[in-house]
Order: sequence, then C-alpha cells, then structure tokens
Amino acid sequence: MLGASVNSVQRVTNGLLTDDMLEVRASGDINSMEIIAEDYSGDIVTVSIRADIFANTDVCRPGDYQKTLVTTWAPIKHKDHATYGGIFDIGKALPDYLRRQFAAEARHSMVKHIEPIALTDDLQNAEQAVLLAQKADSQFVLFISIDDLSVETPRHNSLAFWKDATPSRYVNMNTQLYNGATGELLMEKRLASSDLWEFDWQEQLDSFSPRLWQSRWGQMLQHQLANLAIQVDEQLACIPAYGRVTQVSGDAINIDLGKQQGVRVGDRLQLFQLQQFYDASGELNSRYVLHPVEVEVKQVFTNSALVMSADDALLANIQANDFVMRR
Repeated sequence: MLGASVNSVQRVTNGLLTDDMLEVRASGDINSMEIIAEDYSGDIVTVSIRADIFANTDVCRPGDYQKTLVTTWAPIKHKDHATYGGIFDIGKALPDYLRRQFAAEARHSMVKHIEPIALTDDLQNAEQAVLLAQKADSQFVLFISIDDLSVETPRHNSLAFWKDATPSRYVNMNTQLYNGATGELLMEKRLASSDLWEFDWQEQLDSFSPRLWQSRWGQMLQHQLANLAIQVDEQLACIPAYGRVTQVSGDAINIDLGKQQGVRVGDRLQLFQLQQFYDASGELNSRYVLHPVEVEVKQVFTNSALVMSADDALLANIQANDFVMRR
C-alpha cells in the first residue's frame, strides 16, 4: 500500500494475550473523487466512491527537485493511417502537447527536452534510453509510439439515414519510461481511445494547428496525454532527483540541475558514481558509490549550477557524468 504505516499492538495480561490489533494508517492527498453509488437505509446512507489518492509527502518523501525527462518524436507504426486528414506530423506535435500537460498536471517531474528524432520500436530500448538521457542531461526517458490512427466510417443504413454518419478515429499509443542512468524499465503503459473525427474526409490538416487539437478528437488525445503525465509523475514521486556533473574545473563543478528544477544557493548535495556489474547468474546490477566530500551550491542558473566543496576539503576523482543528488 503506497504511503501506509503498519503498527501491531498486542496486550498481555497475566501471561495471556488479551488484545491483538493490527493498525494500518494511510496518509495521502486526494487528487480527484467520484461518487459511484449511494444506498439509503433508514437513517444510514452508504456511499461508494472512487478516489485518486496521492501519497502524502510526510510518508513518501520525494525530493524537492523536479525530476527531468527527455522524450522524442513519436513514430507512427502504420503511416498509411495518417493519410486520412494528412496528419503525418502528429508524432512531432504530440510531445509538445505532452510537455504542456506535464507543466499543468505534474508536481514532481517535467519534460526538459524533446529530441527531434523518431526512434522505431526496435530502437526504443534501455541502451538508447541511457544514451539519450546522457545527451539531454535528463534523469528519465519517456518513449511514445503511435500504433493505431485508423478511422472507422459508419455504414449507411437507408432505414436510419438521419443518424450521425460522422466517422470515429482511434489513437493507440505504447509508452515506456526508463531510468536514464541504469536503463531500468520503470513503467510501460498502453493508451487507447477514440472519438468523432469532425473534419471532411478530403480535408488535409496541420498536425500542430489548434483547430485539430481543439476538436473532439484532439481534446481526447490531450486528455490521454494528461493521464500519462499524472501516471508518470506518480511513478517518479518517491524516486530521488539527481543530476549529472557536466564539467570539472579545479575545485568548481558544474551540474545540470538549476533554478527550473528548484535548486537554490546554499543547498548541500552528495556526489556519487554509478557502477554496474554482472552477478553470478548473469544479471546486470547497479551500485552507488558515494563521494566522501559534500558539496554546496554557490551559483544557480536556469538549468545548471556551480557547486564547490562544502568544507574546503579536496574534491578528488570527480569527472563528467558522475551524479549528484540532494542529501
């Protein structure tokens, strides 16, 4: 149970167990709530609700810094599906709208960079995620691929000619969230939905146009992206935010975390290295080696900061692509 504390209370009297109680206490914030059933029986009202509960930060202790993500253009698996409406660039427009949804919905993460490439399914993997995260100075990688954009046109019925003959358009997306340091797959979700396609069948649309994104189908797609942003944010909430060392110049170290991620002058940070190794069964494992010297933020910029030793101790064996996190 996310964000729950468990207590066992037992009471013994004269050597006999008289009370044996298990207490589970959950703490969280309610993002949304929906009443799904009500039952009235005399003076008693029973209500069933569906609630989206996010773990309280007092139980799940997320870091103060925003986790950073990099994503790419979304490849279209069946490009012929985009012929209807001419939305061949929908995979390029999609990450821009995804970034907006993260800005509106996410509390612990942000899309820092959109890499202008569309990787095919066989290239959306752990190895590519690590390379992409390093290139974009981001902590996590979110891959999206569009598997279905097909259109279903209703069959005409001469006995019900007055009914709406507006076609429906599907969108089916596969999403994968990777840890950019280790290549670990953290989450995989498939999003699928459909809505009316309100445009003339001959009309060719600009994939970036508000007219498309404000249509019923476009609004549905934005809703899917908002749900994705919320799910990714919940997945990352309790994972510590970390950055990378980008440059070492004497006693001064540049890192890729800055004001946009919540870094402030005076923050104390821990340097560490990631070491990966194969165990006896051939499984890849990771271990983190902490540097003995703590560093302090001296200058902060938009997406970077300058740190130095907090107690003037010698900073040895620090190199680019080492990691840093808040203590």
